[in-house]
Amino acid sequence: MKSFRIGIVSRIILFVVLFIAVLTIIIYLIIKPTELELLSKNEWCVDRIYYHNVLIGPKTEVFAYFQDINGNGPCAEICNFKTHGELALPGINSPAINGTWRIEENGNVIMKADSLESVFNGQYELDVTEQQLQLKSLSTIIYAHKDNYRASNPLQDLLNWQRAQRRR
Repeated sequence: MKSFRIGIVSRIILFVVLFIAVLTIIIYLIIKPTELELLSKNEWCVDRIYYHNVLIGPKTEVFAYFQDINGNGPCAEICNFKTHGELALPGINSPAINGTWRIEENGNVIMKADSLESVFNGQYELDVTEQQLQLKSLSTIIYAHKDNYRASNPLQDLLNWQRAQRRR
């Protein structure tokens, strides 16, 4: 019976590949954003809102809507979870809705809206990735995607920076 021997060069290559793989996994786990960061660092464009399995929105009443020359514009149906607990939700045949939110230790989101309480208030299971958001409560399901127009709009970033400077 032949014994299988690995040469020293093959051993070194194998060790380096394994080391790089382990190091890559560790770095990924360290820099991977948490659900809280994914939720609060993005603006979400709401695609659909189901209430008791019936599609009810979103249908935010917007007074002005701007588009660029290519026909692209910011999403009017915004869901925004600010880090200090403020919440902006799209309207349902109404203007946008404000409220508050917090995340529980178990990862669920508690939302309390200023209006349409029966639709929006409650505890939601959170399913969030870099590009998609799903919030599911006993009565309501909200589907959204990352608002890439706002995320990649340098003019909006400049305006937000100027507003922040004026508040100081």
